[in-house]
Amino acid sequence: MEGRKHGGCVVYGLMFWAVFVIMGMSAPSSFATVNTGVFSPRGIGGGGGMYVISISPYDEGLMFLVTDMGGAYRSEDGGERWELIHYTQGFRFMQFSTPPVFFKDRIYWRSGKSALRVSTDQGRSWPKVDGMPWGKDAILHLTAIPGSPDVLLVGTKGGLWRTDDDCATWKKVLDRQTSETVILGEVLCAMADPDAVACSRDRGQTWTTSPVVVDGRAIKGHPAMGLAGAVSDKGSLMVASLHKFGIIRSTDQGSSWALAHSPYGGENHLVMAPGQTDVVYAAQTGSNVNINLLRSIDGGQSWNPSFRMADFARKYGWKANVEPTWIQDSLKWSYLISPKGFTVNPRKPEEAFLVTQGELYRTRDGGETWHPRMATEVVVGPEKSAHYRSIGLEVTSAWGYHFDPHHPARHYITYTDIGFARSPDSGKSWQWTAQGSPWRNTFYDLVNDPDVPDVLYAAVSARHDIPHHSNLSVTKSGYRGHQGGVVRSTDGGLSWQVPYKPGSSSGLPKQVCTTVTLDPASPPDRRTLYAGVYGEGDDDEAGVYKSVDGGTSWAKISPGPGVAPNLHIYRLRVHPKSGNLYCLITGLRSKNNFFTVPGGVWKSMDGGETWKSISSGVNLVWWTTNFAWDPENEDVMYVSAGSSEGHWMQGGIYKTTDGGDSWAHVLTDEMIQKAARGENYEQTMAVALHPQNSRLVYAGTSRNGLLYSQDGGATWRHYSEFPAASVQSINFDPSDMTRIIVTTFGQGVFEGPYLPQ
Repeated sequence: MEGRKHGGCVVYGLMFWAVFVIMGMSAPSSFATVNTGVFSPRGIGGGGGMYVISISPYDEGLMFLVTDMGGAYRSEDGGERWELIHYTQGFRFMQFSTPPVFFKDRIYWRSGKSALRVSTDQGRSWPKVDGMPWGKDAILHLTAIPGSPDVLLVGTKGGLWRTDDDCATWKKVLDRQTSETVILGEVLCAMADPDAVACSRDRGQTWTTSPVVVDGRAIKGHPAMGLAGAVSDKGSLMVASLHKFGIIRSTDQGSSWALAHSPYGGENHLVMAPGQTDVVYAAQTGSNVNINLLRSIDGGQSWNPSFRMADFARKYGWKANVEPTWIQDSLKWSYLISPKGFTVNPRKPEEAFLVTQGELYRTRDGGETWHPRMATEVVVGPEKSAHYRSIGLEVTSAWGYHFDPHHPARHYITYTDIGFARSPDSGKSWQWTAQGSPWRNTFYDLVNDPDVPDVLYAAVSARHDIPHHSNLSVTKSGYRGHQGGVVRSTDGGLSWQVPYKPGSSSGLPKQVCTTVTLDPASPPDRRTLYAGVYGEGDDDEAGVYKSVDGGTSWAKISPGPGVAPNLHIYRLRVHPKSGNLYCLITGLRSKNNFFTVPGGVWKSMDGGETWKSISSGVNLVWWTTNFAWDPENEDVMYVSAGSSEGHWMQGGIYKTTDGGDSWAHVLTDEMIQKAARGENYEQTMAVALHPQNSRLVYAGTSRNGLLYSQDGGATWRHYSEFPAASVQSINFDPSDMTRIIVTTFGQGVFEGPYLPQ
């Protein structure tokens, strides 16, 4: 592959890396794009894990953070608005990354485990730096040492590497694994394994090591978890956190140390603003037991909690100083500070940011008070209720975007982890409204009553992420985390109730429910509903259930669709013209990760009394994920599928034009790779037809974004302007069919033009 010179570094375009690797993946080509802003985010904001937040010391307002499901985000205005860095830049599953490091004209950041990327356009594009001498050793930290020349240090598991010519050449300067490096004037310091302090007085070319001596005693067996340091007119200060020991401080560049805080409570992330030696922060990260942000204002000699959420503060008799987010108000989540989830603005030391497993907070008074910053709160309607407008931090999964047929301005999002949100103003602002549902984690499916305003039904569950690989495993019967059911709203989605007695002989079982649909031909006062209960049918009660009284009572259809033990029912739909009922059964992953029992698509022409498989013998059956048919001709159907263990390269889109008698594999994994210039292993999760043009077909992939076909699947193109890698559904606004709303796995919801401009 041809490389291009970039400031002395040999840089390639895209080398996409994913943490969740099931098989070896070939390298994508040098194709890459940036987020052009063609698609805009929608949603309530937050609700997913955010990590590794950082602020540029050079570019006013430039910030970055990452998530565990979506990728990396950037802000140009100090966190007022955020945008997803386009997935082709190589940043996905970044929760274990190091913070980026900054020079005046470029930024370096780790992607994947051991790759190094560089940006010269404020973080919009990130070509990969080639020729890294550490091979597959994991990058543990990066250090930027500005000067003439600029020096970059890369700490890996195998040692410390140095370059002073923009990555053209490298020298290994230390054979030990080290902590992050701090700059104390002309001296560089790091904690080095095992039990040592490493210092350099020549900008990292040579290093000397010495024991860690705390209060006159050499300390061994307590590795450093975090390190910070700075210099001021008072001198230098360095603080380190030692595992199962405590926080220590040094004012002589590591020659001697004093114990500053004990016992160790998970203070894994230490932060100091440059140019001062008074204020030090110590974040207890990655734990739901130790959740303090400690602050010292006397150079680490004494410490007090700075981030005091109400419940946590009440427990210890402290005064709360954190304004709650909508998540705390509505969902009552606990919290933990994410790894590398705290940073201080190097240009404005009184400003700092903290991220949790669902929220972003900011202080502008040095930690005295904290306020949420993952959405903008607005007051909506005559009731003046709090709603939230997106600022781009949409960081969780959305299964569908729904339009109320009776109230065109009322939109709904069915979410993972946060359940359900409702908008009264065409998606401009949102309110969490899953209250009343006993299972709030995931709203998988939603249907409006077409004749009765404000009546909705939803399939909900405590188990999330179906039909993704991690949740295709066997159901745990009786496990609270695998419960679910159907809930009903009679007030337009403001509140929900279970219309039956769960677990009773006339109700649905307390089990994962992934789908609900309605027969529009049934009487409005006696609605016929169908629900899919997800499981294996051995020690559980999986199957298709039917209600003829609007969900008040249910009966299991037997025999139903599927091949035991795979009763992983994921979608039920009634064709709008014929009234026939279709059932999609997704994959079943065995203990050894193989898919041996087929799923597929089943059809009933008599209200579920009898069923026929219309996909037997077709490769799509091993991991079927979604389907769409022509609304005028149900014989024309498209089905999306994933590639699974034992059935490699069988994912993509399948099409039938004769009701399932024959199938064509119209979009293969290889075709996706070629069109998107991306990965060759794929899990295609979504397919949709444009309501006004059934030959316009969309395919949503899990690693290569969005594709479309304008000729009924004969040829496909990549929608390169779409910024997210993993698509969950494609939806169409009835008021403007030139726009699409795309939900994603981990990156929320995006709205944009139905075709590239």
